[in-house]
Amino acid sequence: MCRCAGGALFRDGAAWHEMPLPAQRQTALLGVNAAPDAGNRFAVSSPATLLSHEGAGHQLKINKAAAGETGSLLFQTGWSGRAKLGCAGADDFALKVSEDGVSWVTALSFDAPPMVQASCTAGSAHLVSAGAASAEILAWDLTGARAAVSCAVMALGRWV
Repeated sequence: MCRCAGGALFRDGAAWHEMPLPAQRQTALLGVNAAPDAGNRFAVSSPATLLSHEGAGHQLKINKAAAGETGSLLFQTGWSGRAKLGCAGADDFALKVSEDGVSWVTALSFDAPPMVQASCTAGSAHLVSAGAASAEILAWDLTGARAAVSCAVMALGRWV
């Protein structure tokens, strides 16, 4: 695709053509090698997607309408959810995992301010659940047995 003073152009292999966009240069649906729909108005099918800076940093922003809504990244296998990262149904930030795409387990979470930060090491895998006043740290190794855990928790700027 080429951007020129008159608008955006694309090449079909033989010639350049003007990109068919409305006068305001917006479209309700856009697909890049994929079909968009009402739930996925922007769809991309590609081995990789590049979002790059334009002279400095770059941000990807996911904005929720309200605290009870979801703003997250969803990782799927065969269109079934396996992991999601973000604020799902609350303003708390969490990493959740699922074996079937229906039932979700919180693997790591941080409460919305006042923030509690937890730093832990244990076996091969660990689960952290921290609240503003207390922290509960659970750990398992990959065999499912309880593992030894070593943690430091910071609550309201103080190590506890």
